[in-house]
Amino acid sequence: MKLWVAVSSAWAGWMMILRGEPDWRENFSLTWPGLVTSLVIFLFCAFLAVAVASTYQGMPDIFGVVDALLAQVLWIVAVLVSVVLNARILKSDIRLLDMMIPAIYLLVGYLLAGSLVNLLMPLAVLVLTAGLAYPFYRLGHVVAGWRAANAAVFAVLTVVLLVGIPLALYMLSNPAL
Repeated sequence: MKLWVAVSSAWAGWMMILRGEPDWRENFSLTWPGLVTSLVIFLFCAFLAVAVASTYQGMPDIFGVVDALLAQVLWIVAVLVSVVLNARILKSDIRLLDMMIPAIYLLVGYLLAGSLVNLLMPLAVLVLTAGLAYPFYRLGHVVAGWRAANAAVFAVLTVVLLVGIPLALYMLSNPAL
């Protein structure tokens, strides 16, 4: 039940971030155990996304599931890279957990929404992915306190990395004959 409380609180926290309210921190556990909780929720939702995506072809074997989960974890790596790069370039003293925990919950929402949208209208996932730019902009602006232009660059870089890293690895793993 604690996981459901964490998801509900994260939803409320994200609504506060999107509205620019200053008390958003109260809805996230911005500690190392809070990070572990968000990662467990992410991996559970990633497993559900793999199961939903497998409705047409059947569930892959254990290696296929692990492979798919590792591909989903690349999204967290992409966000981490974006946060670290932007924080270093801007010489920001933002705590990594303050950025990553809300970002992981945003990715959880993206996984769930993307799985459902992909079943109904596969091309609409592109619109959903582009729509991630605004929440990431708010993350940079409200959470990190970056100026609007810097938050916009953070949002664009994050979305590009979210799309680019898995796509690049897919292309590298399937060389042309």
